[in-house]
Amino acid sequence: SGSRRPSKQATQHTAPTAALMFSAPSGSRRPSEFASQHTTPTVAQFTAPSGSRRQSKEAPCFDIVIDTKFEARSEEVPQHVVADVGASDPVGDAKASVTAKVKKQSSSLDDSDDKIDSPDLTMQKVAEAQRRSSVQRLQKFLPEAEELLARLKSGATDGDFCDSEKKRMRSTFLRFMVPDSCDCHKEDLAPILRHLGYTDVVEEVVNDIAKGISEYASMDFKEFMIFVKKYAAYEQAEFRKKFDEFDEDGNGELDIEEIIKYISSLGYTPLRCTIREAMNLVDINGDGALQFEEVVLLMHLYRHSEGFSSNEVKRLTQTFKETLASNDEMGAVLSGTSGTGGKILPASKLGNFLTDFFGPAFATHARELAEELVDLAKGICEGGSGPLGFDFAEGLVWARRLRDKEFKSYKQAFAEADLDGSGAIDFQELQAMLTNLGVTLTKLTIDCMIEKAKAKGDWHEAEEGDLDYDAFVHFMQVLNETDGFTTKELEEIRITFHKFDVDGSGDIDVIELSDVMRYLGHPTEMDEVVCLLGRLDQNNSGTLDFREFVRFMRLHREGEIKVIKEAYSNNICDDGKMDEESARAALMEVASADCGCGGGKSEEGLHREAAVIKALDIENMAVDAPADIEAFIRLADVVHFKRVQELRKRAGFSNLELDQIQSLFSKYDPRRTGLIRVRQVAKLVAELGFPLRTEEESQNIARQLDDARAVAAERGTSEVEASHVDFWMLVHVLRDLFRRDARQVFDKVTRAAAKSRFKANEVAEFQRIFLNWYEYDRSRFTDASADQDDGGGKKKPEEDVKALSRFSVLRLLRSIGLQVEGRERENLDETVVRLSENAEGSVEFAEFLRLMRWALDTNFCNIGKIIGSDK
Repeated sequence: SGSRRPSKQATQHTAPTAALMFSAPSGSRRPSEFASQHTTPTVAQFTAPSGSRRQSKEAPCFDIVIDTKFEARSEEVPQHVVADVGASDPVGDAKASVTAKVKKQSSSLDDSDDKIDSPDLTMQKVAEAQRRSSVQRLQKFLPEAEELLARLKSGATDGDFCDSEKKRMRSTFLRFMVPDSCDCHKEDLAPILRHLGYTDVVEEVVNDIAKGISEYASMDFKEFMIFVKKYAAYEQAEFRKKFDEFDEDGNGELDIEEIIKYISSLGYTPLRCTIREAMNLVDINGDGALQFEEVVLLMHLYRHSEGFSSNEVKRLTQTFKETLASNDEMGAVLSGTSGTGGKILPASKLGNFLTDFFGPAFATHARELAEELVDLAKGICEGGSGPLGFDFAEGLVWARRLRDKEFKSYKQAFAEADLDGSGAIDFQELQAMLTNLGVTLTKLTIDCMIEKAKAKGDWHEAEEGDLDYDAFVHFMQVLNETDGFTTKELEEIRITFHKFDVDGSGDIDVIELSDVMRYLGHPTEMDEVVCLLGRLDQNNSGTLDFREFVRFMRLHREGEIKVIKEAYSNNICDDGKMDEESARAALMEVASADCGCGGGKSEEGLHREAAVIKALDIENMAVDAPADIEAFIRLADVVHFKRVQELRKRAGFSNLELDQIQSLFSKYDPRRTGLIRVRQVAKLVAELGFPLRTEEESQNIARQLDDARAVAAERGTSEVEASHVDFWMLVHVLRDLFRRDARQVFDKVTRAAAKSRFKANEVAEFQRIFLNWYEYDRSRFTDASADQDDGGGKKKPEEDVKALSRFSVLRLLRSIGLQVEGRERENLDETVVRLSENAEGSVEFAEFLRLMRWALDTNFCNIGKIIGSDK
C-alpha cells in the first residue's frame, strides 16, 4: 500500500498533452488507457489558490458554492464502490470495492437468462461511471473541467482559453489599459501576469515574447491574448521540467508530499490541508497520486480559487455579500459597470472587504492594495472606459495578493522563531515570538489555540508539541481571528460589546467607547477616546465593529499585563521566587498603579482613593506564594476585578470633580445624612449647569434616578428610599447628563466631518493636531488658577471647552510652512470669525474641520502644494 502504484500500463508514456491554457512541451506523458478507465471517487474537500474566475455564466460571480462532501447517488455510482476519504490505502480500497461489485453483480445474475458481462468489462463500466462522477464533482468548482479533460485526452497543443479565463484576462487588461487608448504598455506585462497569479515571472522571457508579437511599446487586447497564450506555453514547459525533477522513480506520478515540494518550487506557498483537498478533487483515477495531466488540473483549480480552501471561498463570498449590503444602504454600490451585469463595489471599498475577511492585523496591507486599485480605477476613469469597481471574481484576485503578503509575514516570523533551525518551533520559541509581537498568552491559552489550529487542517508535529510550518500558519491564523482570547473570553467580550452597543447598530461609536473605558475602570476624556478610536478603526468607518473591538480589548489586556509584570519584577525575591509577603506587596502595587482617580489630591479625594484600596482588603486576602508569573497574573486578575468594581462607582469623574459634586451635595444635605430629597435634584443639577427646561427633561431625570437606583442595588449598596437620593446615585445621574452633552458635541463634529468630506482617519489626524495646539496654548498662555473657582460660582465638572483662537490658528498654519501675511491674514481672520459660534471668535473642533476644508478648497496660501494635493 502507499500513495503511488507503478504499473506497466501507467509507465507507458505517449504523445504530449496540453492544458486548457498551455501548449505542452515535448516529452509530456499521459496515463495509459487502462489507468484512465479505472477511477475511484473521493470526497471533495478543496478550494485551491489562483484565478479570479466566476463559477458559471448563469451563477452570480459571488455565489460560488462548493460541495465539500460528496455523496454518491445510486444511479450514478453504487455507494459500496466509493472509497472513504479517510482510507489509508486508496488503491487497495478501490480494488476491493470494484472486486466486491463484480462478485455482487455475478451472484445476482446467476439465475438470469440475460447475458452476463465479463469481470473486466464490468470493472470498466464501473470505473467509467466513477470517472464521470468525479468530473461532475470537479465541475462544481471548476466549470471548464470537462473541456480541459477533453483537450488533455486528445493531446491538443493549440487549445484556446475558456470563457471564464477570457473574462478574467479582459478584466485585468482593462485595469492596466493606458487612458484614452485600447492598449496596455509592454512594461506592464510582467505586473499583469503576477496579478493573474503567475509565479516567478521571468522578465527576459516576457520581453522576448512581447517583442515577437509587436514592435510597438504597447499592444491591444488581441495581441495581449496571444502573448498570454505563449507565456502560458512557456510556463507549461517549466511545469513539466519541474514535474520530471520531482518524479524521482520515473513512474509518472507524485504523491502529496512530492506535490507540496513541487508546488513550492513553482513559487506558491501551499498548505498540506489545502493540497490534500485539491488532490481529492483532481485525482480523477483515485489512486492517491497525481499524473502530470492531473497536476495541470490542480494548477487550474489553484488559479481558479486563488489558493483558498472551500471554506475560505464560502467565507469570502459571505464577506463580499455583507460588504455589498452595507454599502448598498449608503448608495455606494455600482451596477452593471463590470461587464458581469451584477452589482460591484467601488474601488475605494476594497480595503473594507479585505480587512473584514483577514482582520485588523492586515488592515495596512489591505489599504495598500486598495490604494493600488483606486489608482488603476482613476486611470480608467480618465480614459473613459473600463470597470471603476470590482466584482467578487476580481475581489478574489486581490484577496490572493493579500494572502501572499500574509504567508510571507508568517514565513519570516517562522524563520525568526526557529532559533535552532530545526524546521519546527517548540513552546519556548513560540512564546518568545508572541512576546515580540506584543502578545502575552498563558500556557493554557496557547494550548487551546494549538488545538484550534489542529482543527483547521491536517499537519505534522515534528515532536510532541512542536509546530512545523503548516501548524505554525494555522496557529497564526487562529491568533489573528481571536487576538489570543479563548472561546469563553470571546463570548464575554461579545456580551460586553452588545451591552454598550446601545443603539444596536452592530458598531461601537465614540460615546459608547467612552462608556466602555469607564466600565473597564479607565476614565478617559472624549478627545482621547476619539484619537484612540482613530487608531483602532481600520476600515475608516468612524466606529469599531466587533473584530476591531476585540483588538481594542487585546490592547487593553496587554496594558494590564504590563502593569502586572512590572509589579512582579519589582517585588520578586533574590532567589527568583515570590513569597506571600512579597506577593501582597506586588498586588498592592497593581491596585495602586491605576486607580482611575486623576486630578488633584484633595483631602476627600485622598480619602476616596484610600477607600478603594481598603475595599480590596489585600492584607487579608488568602494569598499563596505564586510559583511563576502566570500564577501571579491569576492573583492580580482577582484584585483587578475588585478594583474595577469600586472604580465604577466614580462614573469616570476625577477627585476634583467629585469634590465639587460633594460640596454641592452637602449644601442640600446640611445635616450630613448622606441623602437628599428627589425634588432637590432638579435644583442641584441646574446649579451644575444642567437646567431642566421641559417636562421631557424632568421625566428623563426621573428615569435616570431609577436606573441609578438599580445600579446601586446591583452593586450591593444599601437601599435608598424612593423619596431620597444618595451621593453615588447623583454621580451616575450626572454622568448620564454629561453623556448627553458629549453626544451633542459628537454629532456636531460628525456633521461637520461629513460636510467637509473628510474620512474617519483624516478626522482623527486633525483631532490630534487640534488637541496638540490646544494643550500647547493652554500650557503657555492660560493661568492654571483659571480652572479653579473664582468666587463667582462653581465651575461645571468636566467643563473644558476646547477651542483655538484666531492667533492660535494663525500660528498653526505658519508652523506647516504657510506664508500668511497682509491680505491673506485678513482673509483668515474673517473666515475664523464667520465660522466661529462664539463672541471671542475662537473655533472648536467642528469649526476647525470646516476651516481646514475651506483652506484646502481655496488652496489658501498654496496649502495644497505644501501638504500634498492628495490630502
